Amino acid sequence: MGSQGKLPFGQVPVLQLDGETFAQTQALLRWAGREANLYPENPRLQLRCDAVEDALVDMKKVLGPCWYNSVLGRDPVTKQPLVQLPDSMREEVLQSLNNIVLPARFQQLEKFLAASGGPYFCGDEMTICDLSMYVFAAGILDGTFVPGIEPRVLDACPGLKALVERVASHPRVKELVLQLRLLDLGDHPGDFLRLAPEPPALEAVERAIRSLVAIGALESSSKLGLTPLGFHLAHMPVDARIGKMLVYGSLCQCLAPILTIAACLSQKSPFVRSFNRNKEELQVTERQGAWGYLSSDQLAIVKAFDKYQEQKLVSRDAAWEVCDRFGLSASTLDDMAQLRRQFLRHLTETGFALEETEDGGEQVNIHKKNMSLVRCVLCAGLFPSVAQVQKQSNSRGISYQIFVSRQNERCTPHPSSLNFKAQDFAANHGWLLFHDKVKTTQIYLHDTTLVGAIPLLLFGGELKISPKERKCVTVDGMTFEAKVPAQGHGLFISKL
Repeated sequence: MGSQGKLPFGQVPVLQLDGETFAQTQALLRWAGREANLYPENPRLQLRCDAVEDALVDMKKVLGPCWYNSVLGRDPVTKQPLVQLPDSMREEVLQSLNNIVLPARFQQLEKFLAASGGPYFCGDEMTICDLSMYVFAAGILDGTFVPGIEPRVLDACPGLKALVERVASHPRVKELVLQLRLLDLGDHPGDFLRLAPEPPALEAVERAIRSLVAIGALESSSKLGLTPLGFHLAHMPVDARIGKMLVYGSLCQCLAPILTIAACLSQKSPFVRSFNRNKEELQVTERQGAWGYLSSDQLAIVKAFDKYQEQKLVSRDAAWEVCDRFGLSASTLDDMAQLRRQFLRHLTETGFALEETEDGGEQVNIHKKNMSLVRCVLCAGLFPSVAQVQKQSNSRGISYQIFVSRQNERCTPHPSSLNFKAQDFAANHGWLLFHDKVKTTQIYLHDTTLVGAIPLLLFGGELKISPKERKCVTVDGMTFEAKVPAQGHGLFISKL
């Protein structure tokens, strides 16, 4: 296309739509963002997103001399450097970029990210500017973006580093790894992905592999072969954790509530905040009164979804009253219903649902009202994302409840969680499953569910019994002490 003069601005990328060719990276990026629901709808958030994109464009401009070894870039016709940059000046440019320019620019973006009030630049939802930052920052951290630019330019930006980790952990990377193992394209997924025009960071691929091994989708051996579970998950275009939860929900015959939980975890929560503070407090009180006893955000959403669907059959006004009473978004609940149908279709195609009815048929829903079993299936999907309930005492001897993650971080349920103010959990015997962990002013756990030791032993990670202390059982590194020798229990559990 370039030799034929068909590139509008003489360069790539370009996009062809209905015979018309469009160009310019930022224009195409915003178009793709809108098509993929990764560009904000709110005008104020659009300003934030565009501001980050423009800031990154400005930063890339100052890197031009390092990329092209030229002060003015390349000749658009000959593609040769216009004004050659001497080696001595190149070293001086790199020194200024590493010591002054880039650290200052990244610190500005660090403050802008912190001001969003969420884990992403536009709050709680990932957008194209977060992806752009990931490509830029991850490339600098692993030394592949620009030769000579050092990772230390991000040393004073823990928020941006956390953003890179968050985007790298996105479920789409795990889905891609599973697809590659299914197609048997090489000994290691990273080998094939390096051939891509813009390959994902190697650390992102390795993190995805570790996560897939942890949930039992890949073998832990050097061959990284698909397990039977991984084979089925590779045929389901969903987050691997969500897919595992759906498969277990079918096998444990409690699919209906698991479909609802999977739909909720795949998008934003149906619980919304009111602009009226007094009304919001009343809605929170109503939610706590109706579902607080469950000690689970996910199970509360199951109850809320069922109540909304029940009232929709009565009238639209009745459904609206439920939303107004409990602070629910009708549009989000309707989106969840659509996602449930989509997940059910995947299960039907892979043989885990007998018939494509609203809930998958009676056979896979015999135990759908058994919330203890649903809690176990939830554990299968979310493990190892778990924090232990512990008790501490202050200087006056008054004990209080804390949560400690597996990384030994002190954390707390998010204020939007039903478990935020709960204080009666059993210390050292209670565990809080969570879907997401976000660090802002402190480390918050999103979408939490209280479980005991039994669900973790039955549906957690690999179970091992200490050869010396027969009463000690470990699950993926977490130690539990049994009252009697655990050998028999271990044999039973290993056969499940």
